[in-house]
Amino acid sequence: MPKKEVKYLGVTIDKGRTFGSHVQKICDKAERTAAALAKLMPNIGGPRQQKRVVMARVVESGMLYAASIWADAVQIGRHRERLLKAQRKMTLRIASAYRTVSTDAAGVIAGVLPMDLMVEERRECHMSVQRGMEVKEAKKVSRERAHAKWQERWNASTKAAWTRRLIPEIDKWLGRRHGEVCYQTTQFLTGHGSFGAYLHRIGKRRQEDCIYCAGRDTPEHAIFACERWTEKRAQMNIQLGVVVTPENFIDLIVESESAWKIIMGTVEAIIRRKERDMRET
Repeated sequence: MPKKEVKYLGVTIDKGRTFGSHVQKICDKAERTAAALAKLMPNIGGPRQQKRVVMARVVESGMLYAASIWADAVQIGRHRERLLKAQRKMTLRIASAYRTVSTDAAGVIAGVLPMDLMVEERRECHMSVQRGMEVKEAKKVSRERAHAKWQERWNASTKAAWTRRLIPEIDKWLGRRHGEVCYQTTQFLTGHGSFGAYLHRIGKRRQEDCIYCAGRDTPEHAIFACERWTEKRAQMNIQLGVVVTPENFIDLIVESESAWKIIMGTVEAIIRRKERDMRET
């Protein structure tokens, strides 16, 4: 009896050559590996972001094996979603994010290109080299096109509105040569964390109110408006010589390492204290 699928040089080829079985197998393996690595990367007290990225590359490289051969599979919605789901656990760990953070936001904060776009990038690069383009140039062109598609997807996202407000341009965020996110700063970037509005939404608090003042407790309120942190904000703004707002946030933090340390240091200090105070109320 003819087999429904066969494995050849590490690639599972099914009868219809949709490569659905291959996607399923690599995703299952990726999730097992990600689960094992996740134990080494707790959000609190785990390794820094750069080390998290290195560990995540283990999962990524396994998923991308022979990607140019089975790349057509990402055109099928269920296969594309399966790849993104398998990648999600690692992007959450890289970003030190809550599990409730959207896949879109986690990927941008972690700086990880969505897996389906990685697959398409590999195929496009391979085809360009076959047509005679230099490898270095082929990689550059395919990466630029992948990032353009990523930006379009980010612009059209119906999720992560606060993150998109802070980081509207992905390449600007990724282009910085300094700065790593941590558990506290990612809470601010996503709005998922020690904020009354979020905790109320997930049923952890009865009200959305700030524990310090009468405002609705959102990341924007906590960092940019709460009366409790007036002095800290003033010190931050004086050091930078400009008033930090959600609209100029991205330009300031990518401009220099010193600006990153001042702004993100202030954010981290506020949220750390806020976490402690909320536990005590």
